[in-house]
Amino acid sequence: MKTLILALSLAVAACSSPYVLVVDPPVASTAQRVVDRHDSYVQGDSALFGSDRDDFLEESSRVEMLISLPEVSALALDAALQPVMARHDAYVGADASLGLLQRDIYLESTARLRALLDSVLRPVAAK
Repeated sequence: MKTLILALSLAVAACSSPYVLVVDPPVASTAQRVVDRHDSYVQGDSALFGSDRDDFLEESSRVEMLISLPEVSALALDAALQPVMARHDAYVGADASLGLLQRDIYLESTARLRALLDSVLRPVAAK
């Protein structure tokens, strides 16, 4: 029931926002890969307590719900993605097992999502 209420509130938010983002396959795929990596790190982080882990994974679920919609409020997606991307980048940056190229590719995925959201939320002013 909680998931249904969340889905309905996200759908209403998407429809009422002037900043609508079409969630095409490349956007959804990139966001999903970031969420998957984030969740993998969160689940493997022994320093996290259960409630923090649950909260972080719930944030990921919010992102997944949003990217499953054909159109979404860029404001809602930005709000949901920012904490997930920040943790993703912190985990990736601290992961000594990643090679430089792999780290750069992972960080580039969040940089592209940020740039996309920024372009929708802060369009270039007409000259």
